[in-house]
Amino acid sequence: MLKFSAMLKQLLRLYQERVMLDSVQSVIGWDQETYMPPGAIQARARQSAYLSEKSHAIMSSDGFRAAIETLVDVSTGQVSPDVVDPLHRRMISEAYREWKYAVSLPSGLVCELAELTSQAQHEWQIAKKNNNYSHFEPYLRRVVHLTHRKIDYLGYSERPYDALLDIFEPGVSTTHLTALFSDLKQLTIRTIQTQKNADQNAQFPEGPYDLAQQQELSLAVLKLMGFDFNRGRLDISAHPFSTSFHPTDCRITTRYHDGDLMDSLSSTMHEGGHALYEQGIPTDYFGTPIGTSISLGIHESQSRMWENMVGKSRAFCEGIFPKVVAHFPQIRPLGADGLYHAVNRVSPSLIRVDADEVTYNLHVLIRFELEQLLFSNTITTQELPDAWNQKYRDYLGIVPPSDSKGVLQDVHWSIGAFGYFPTYSLGNLYAAQFYEIAEQEIPNLESEIRNLNLIPLKDWLNRRVHAVGRTMTADELIHSVSGRELGIEAFGRYLGKKFS
Repeated sequence: MLKFSAMLKQLLRLYQERVMLDSVQSVIGWDQETYMPPGAIQARARQSAYLSEKSHAIMSSDGFRAAIETLVDVSTGQVSPDVVDPLHRRMISEAYREWKYAVSLPSGLVCELAELTSQAQHEWQIAKKNNNYSHFEPYLRRVVHLTHRKIDYLGYSERPYDALLDIFEPGVSTTHLTALFSDLKQLTIRTIQTQKNADQNAQFPEGPYDLAQQQELSLAVLKLMGFDFNRGRLDISAHPFSTSFHPTDCRITTRYHDGDLMDSLSSTMHEGGHALYEQGIPTDYFGTPIGTSISLGIHESQSRMWENMVGKSRAFCEGIFPKVVAHFPQIRPLGADGLYHAVNRVSPSLIRVDADEVTYNLHVLIRFELEQLLFSNTITTQELPDAWNQKYRDYLGIVPPSDSKGVLQDVHWSIGAFGYFPTYSLGNLYAAQFYEIAEQEIPNLESEIRNLNLIPLKDWLNRRVHAVGRTMTADELIHSVSGRELGIEAFGRYLGKKFS
């Protein structure tokens, strides 16, 4: 037992060193997106590569291997029966999974990808601003090429895309998602059909909407959600995101457009949901394999829940309307009911992050299918804009007028985050199952939201989701909370109640 205890301490010490390096990596990534001068991109890319190489070196070191091989049967992944504490077993199991990933990849590839994606993200911003896909395409081509190599090293059981999905949603497969998303697609089409004769005349008055007032409103809503500004902050970036360096240091960004009031508010609530998750993970877990989120699908369930199930609910619209009018008097004629209908208009649109709840999943399915085509060598990056436009024509009946509103609209591919997009739709499904139970277990939840008392929901999520850290798998968590596996049923009931 002393040997196992010593090896566990060695494993956790090395793991914490890796976490500290990754935290620094996150800090410089946040800085790159917020305050870094553009001319620093080459130096920042090299810094990012250096940190990635050092982090990878820790996980693939002889010391980490020695600890893992003592604690786990490396051929099966089974934790030694001599480790009896459930939390320790879970830590070791998660550390083994990350170790297997690390030792599968050569250090040179990790370093090259980190440097390339840091540069590619910068070039994507330029290309999007100038509507110039040809400027970005060479970088994307290299990212895809290196990701193909990454897949070859990681291996897969059925399809190459499985290796990428497993990074963000451990255990899920292309086959499973294809079946699940087929059901989701049919549900979406049925729901769209019910909206064809719906009254969708309510819409926001034309701007401009003062940017400083938008910022004040965003900050006010974050406070209502229970975001702790002593342990986090809100900034501005081209593409809103959330990052965390520790449960006591969670950063989110949003963006403001003078012609669009809801873009900033929805983005702020979305990223705020991510940040509440990070702030709710026990600080005692930090630096261990259970001191992080379970999966990106679970993470997205938090952001999508706050953005849509709360932020676009009738109760919240009625409660927040006086505050919106106080900042933007031109909204007053719309009325609270008009606000509710305006934020829930169902109509095909070009931009994923602006899409309504019903058509949103079609945007995700398009990307899910395009990524599979890329990594089965069915299409090339040169052919991607045409393939993108065809998918939008087929799924939504619209064609992007420019690449900036089409293939260049998302940041994810520039940073090599292939396999990430499906987690948005998984997040919708997880969120619906969580929210059904929250409505059952929180007394008068709808009334609390109407009164802008959002803390009961935040506290419930802290207990049932956030405090779990990574002590469960996503499947175990959804079973623990809802009593059943993930499916489209709860999401179907949610859409039916709201949009029927």
